[in-house]
Amino acid sequence: MKYVNIISAQQKHISQICEIYNYYVKHSIATFSKDEYKENSFREILLENQRNNIPFLVAVNKEDEVIGYSYLQPYNSERAGYKFTFSNAIYLNPDHLGKGIGNKLLVDLISAAKSTNIHSIISLIAIAPDEDNNASSILHNKHCFKNVGRSSEVGRKFEQWIDVITMQLKIEN
Repeated sequence: MKYVNIISAQQKHISQICEIYNYYVKHSIATFSKDEYKENSFREILLENQRNNIPFLVAVNKEDEVIGYSYLQPYNSERAGYKFTFSNAIYLNPDHLGKGIGNKLLVDLISAAKSTNIHSIISLIAIAPDEDNNASSILHNKHCFKNVGRSSEVGRKFEQWIDVITMQLKIEN
């Protein structure tokens, strides 16, 4: 892996974050979103995370270009009993897949979560019904996330049904 630095996301990174995410909206089942996000959506997530000391990280190259990002967000935020549980998101520029950047982002995200009151991280991973694993589930498994269930054909995108694997990591803090 060439030079990659993992840092806290800043407002200047929002347009590149949005561009990466929107690639997956248009070309992947990794997100069930069908409409492209506007920069304001990510700006709100970043501000909320900054206010609450919740990690939102970017992987940048030597030119300070965002080549990936990861963040945590409240899991089922409408119910107070879930306040110590967060879900994670990791997205990479498609030109930088398979280079260890997702691994580095997840390591740093977990490390940052340990300095908070987060007890559990949930990862919801979209997967084709005929697959047992994909790159995301393998990555999470490598970092001690446990597969705690699979929901069959709960999403639909690109004229196909999509399963969701739920993986969980309990944080020792």
